[in-house]
Amino acid sequence: MPQYDPNATNPTVQILKGDYPFEIKAVDQKISKGAKTAGSPKHELTLEFYADDTFTRRLATVRNNSTALIDHPATDWKYSLVAKCVGFPLKAGDTIAPDERWIGYRGWAMCVPEPDDKDATKEWNAVKVFYTDKPKLAPRPQAPAVAEEDVPF
Repeated sequence: MPQYDPNATNPTVQILKGDYPFEIKAVDQKISKGAKTAGSPKHELTLEFYADDTFTRRLATVRNNSTALIDHPATDWKYSLVAKCVGFPLKAGDTIAPDERWIGYRGWAMCVPEPDDKDATKEWNAVKVFYTDKPKLAPRPQAPAVAEEDVPF
């Protein structure tokens, strides 16, 4: 359980501009509500961005339309681009279905600040480009599997 820390503060939001390594932290299955893509399946990626490719200093977490993959003819290209960016193992013609297996994969992206639609004085991070021509980054090492007989219940 969390413990009370009287010195706790709100996390700072760092607006990113430039090229950063990222790691996929979550993949959520949703339905698009966009004007052109409404009703289409949507895979919302949560990306954590880091200061460098040692992945030791986290800068920001981004989950918004710029990280979403929408199953629609107008946006299908983005699935292939992200898969290639992170080196997810696929062959030509394979169906792309982002799920929990994508968690831990890493790549490079360009971040840009985007103005908030409701408050022009605020900005948020958006992914402008998923790079496919930068050096590939190894996925995060996974925790070793626990043998079923070692599970206490």
